[in-house]
Amino acid sequence: MAWVRIDDEFSEHPKVIAAGPLAIAMQVAALCYCNRNLTDGFVPTAIARTLLDWRYVDLKGRVWTIAVTCGIPGHDVDGDRVVQTLVEAGMWDVVLGGFKIHDYGDYQLSKARVLRERTLTDNRVKRNRNAVTFQKKRDCNAAPDPDPDPDPDPDPIPDPDQTPHTPHTPQGGFDEWWAAYPRKVGKGDAQKAWKQTAKDRPVGAALLAALAWQRVSRDWTKDGGTFIPHPATYLRAHRWADERPGYDAPVEEAVDPGTAVGCEFHRGGANREVEAPTGVNPYCTPCSVLWQRGGTVLNGLP
Repeated sequence: MAWVRIDDEFSEHPKVIAAGPLAIAMQVAALCYCNRNLTDGFVPTAIARTLLDWRYVDLKGRVWTIAVTCGIPGHDVDGDRVVQTLVEAGMWDVVLGGFKIHDYGDYQLSKARVLRERTLTDNRVKRNRNAVTFQKKRDCNAAPDPDPDPDPDPDPIPDPDQTPHTPHTPQGGFDEWWAAYPRKVGKGDAQKAWKQTAKDRPVGAALLAALAWQRVSRDWTKDGGTFIPHPATYLRAHRWADERPGYDAPVEEAVDPGTAVGCEFHRGGANREVEAPTGVNPYCTPCSVLWQRGGTVLNGLP
């Protein structure tokens, strides 16, 4: 939908006051015609006469004609008379084939600009529509889940002859593992993979212990962690079962045990050699380095 621009002081302009209310009605109708048909303010002579019907029919079916009077004598109003009034007031200019609204381009958009904006809008809508279509096609052509849940029943009937157990759920230990995993992407897919690998995945400390040495391995620390697999890929590929490499992991800088260590065992203490703790804390840098190297740490440093 297009809009006509009219100054809020339009009715107080000296030309408009001199032309009168009938000219105002004709001017608004002409502006709408030019804006709708993109004529840049040109009104053909044949169109000017028909912009407004100066007669109207009331609710009783009676036809009324608008007239103007000055004293006793009066004249019926028609399109030609109002057009002449607009020309005399300087609101319209006489041109070849019709009339031109004075200063039309100062307030209304030109045909060239309107067409350019329409083209930009059409192109933007087409790009958005193509993007949505492409996404739908990609979703339809997506490969099925290679490891579907073998037991989709959320409420299986328990077997009285078997020892009851607590099944793994996406949140059963997932939050702790997610906090320790160094690459935080695709959490929703990782939760799905966590559930899918419930029967194969080690529980508790064993899973975090594998992650502890992997976090400081050469493959995971080079190039700013570019080669750290996505969490869901790690789980589906059973990467916790990877064998620990024989080389030492590089340590780029010292770690202040009073600030960067999350393990209470390694927190504090100055210049003393400590043995490896029984359990590995995946949030503790010395614990992770110690697990990788299989040795001792000094002040939280390998």
